[in-house]
Amino acid sequence: MKKNNWILIFCFISTFCFAENIIRMSVKDALDYVIKENLSLKGEKISLDEKKLSRDTSWNFLYPDASISASATQNRSYLNMKESNLSSKLSLSASVSWSLRASDFLDIYQSINSYQMGKLNYEIAKNEIESNTVLYYYLLQVESEQIELQKVLVDNNKNRLDSAKRGYRNSEVSRIELLRKEYNYKENCDKLKSLENSYQILLIRFKQLLNLPENVVLEFSDKLPEIDQLNIAQLRNTDVQKTRSLFQLQLDTERQHLEGKKNIFQFLPYFSMSFSMGTNALPAEQKWHDNTTQDLSLKATITLPLGNILPFSSVQTNILKSKKALEKMKLATEEEIQNLNTEKIAGLTEINQLLVSCESYKENCMITKEAYQLSQRAYQEGELDYQTLSDTESDYQEATYNLSYVKYELMKSILEFGKKFNVSLQQLGVIK
Repeated sequence: MKKNNWILIFCFISTFCFAENIIRMSVKDALDYVIKENLSLKGEKISLDEKKLSRDTSWNFLYPDASISASATQNRSYLNMKESNLSSKLSLSASVSWSLRASDFLDIYQSINSYQMGKLNYEIAKNEIESNTVLYYYLLQVESEQIELQKVLVDNNKNRLDSAKRGYRNSEVSRIELLRKEYNYKENCDKLKSLENSYQILLIRFKQLLNLPENVVLEFSDKLPEIDQLNIAQLRNTDVQKTRSLFQLQLDTERQHLEGKKNIFQFLPYFSMSFSMGTNALPAEQKWHDNTTQDLSLKATITLPLGNILPFSSVQTNILKSKKALEKMKLATEEEIQNLNTEKIAGLTEINQLLVSCESYKENCMITKEAYQLSQRAYQEGELDYQTLSDTESDYQEATYNLSYVKYELMKSILEFGKKFNVSLQQLGVIK
């Protein structure tokens, strides 16, 4: 009885340890997971939190510098070899200093600008990862469909090869025909292995993107969206002025403005103030409390830097450089708007061309499917040779794969367009 119990326990542990972790995942599930677990995005989030902390504490330059100190000293001086004087001293002091420059207030605006730039970079990284996740998800679907088609082709070739072997033994099939079918079978088996290897590589990269362990088995619940599910008509109404690239240039221009103002503020005077107090006592004296002294000091200073007003000083040179940089930023913004308008036209043209290709491949798929079905019937009735059947079968498989792949390319172009012109996945119709 004890032996049977140990066997049951061993089986339970083995099942628990070696069971595969199966996850059924939709596109939305993959996006939710990648946002939480992607390592690169986590790093960007930490950088954004650091910039947020700098922004929220940028006003702490208003804090004064304060310090407090205490000391105890004891000195012994010798008048001769027999006589000496011992003196002790206790000191306690405190000081406070504070300074203020006009340029310090610009540090607040610079920290705000830096946080906005960090937030924009995070959104760009997030959008890039989301697009890659969707592309990997649907590319895996396309490759999976290709593998299933190839498996059907391999099974058909295997059946025909077995039939040819029987016919060859009965002297009904020639040696050449048998070798041709054997070659086609092995060639398609090799192609199937190649497709499966490519699929596994894509799957590994997809799991790495989601930061999933390798032993996880994924089941995909969503299929590649049909064309009518995508909001393609909305792409024509996109506004190039709302793109992230232009917003990034605006933030760079704002940062350059702040740098220029900071250089100008170097001409202004700055204020500083300090206060200190101290107490000294001589405890070695009989009446040490009568020998206590207090020191108080208050100092206020206004400083006007004169070196900055000299011609071609470093500050004036930086002001000139800042003006040139602003001119370059203005030209860069105009050039980016032109590029975005061109890319919008090119992107819409490419999407329209892919839509036409989708319709064409749909028709090709229907034609090749009908041709393959007729060829199968004619081959079974002995009215069609094997090579013609094999060709029509390959044409149907290729047309089916091409239809799925051009849908994927359409999805890819739409995602690239949305990423460039700041259109969300929900607005594109990729996810609900």
